[in-house]
This record gives sequence, structure tokens and C-alpha cells, in this order.
Amino acid sequence: MDIKKLSIKAKEFGIWVHIFNKKLFLNIANSMSDDENILFITIAHHLKTSYNYPVVISDKGVYVSKYKSVYGGLQNWAFSIDKITNVFHYIGIFFDTVVISIEGDAVVISRQSKKKAKKIMEIFNGLRSKK
Repeated sequence: MDIKKLSIKAKEFGIWVHIFNKKLFLNIANSMSDDENILFITIAHHLKTSYNYPVVISDKGVYVSKYKSVYGGLQNWAFSIDKITNVFHYIGIFFDTVVISIEGDAVVISRQSKKKAKKIMEIFNGLRSKK
């Protein structure tokens, strides 16, 4: 997928691609195919380093790209919907967390508003029911 198409789609969800997160979005755009329909894009918060990172949910897969450490190493997850074993929703006082379990690994989407977390859960429930 082209980074410009992903940037336009991100603006629809209220997320701006700028100089600080362009490398992360470019990494996701290179992992996606052109025929995927993007269902949701959000920004999550890495608890150890306090970096923000994008999470893209499409009809065929989930794409996450984040900085691994302070020194700038990238960590990328690109997995299909079929690989998801379970999805958890943790309800907090101010923010919610969604955990996506993959075969032997997990992706944590933390610091989401209650509305966004419910939307993510609705998307995954809809995708899993289509199987």
C-alpha cells in the first residue's frame, strides 16, 4: 500500500502522519497489500518507553509497528485474522486496554478510550463471526 493512501485513511480516523511517526506508518504501509480495506486505525501507548505507536486493523490482518528501544530499533507485527487466538478487553478507571493473543505472542493496545476499545472489540467480534 502507498504511504499517501494510508495517510489519507489515517486522517479519517483523526490521526496525523508527521515526521515523528512517518517511519512507523511507512513500515505498516510496506506490509499491507493494496486490496485491503482498513477498518480502524488508532494510536497506542508503549508503557516502558512512553512512545506512541500506530495500530491498523484491516479486513485481512492487524498491523503494529513500534520502536523497540530508545535507540530506534523497529519492531513490526503483521499477522492475519486467522492467526488470532483470543482478544481480551481490560477495563480501567480512565483508559482501557485491548490484548490480542496470537499463536505464542500477544500485542497490547493500551491507553485507549472506552469508546475506542469498544469499537476495536466490535470489529474483532465481527471479523471472527465471519470465519
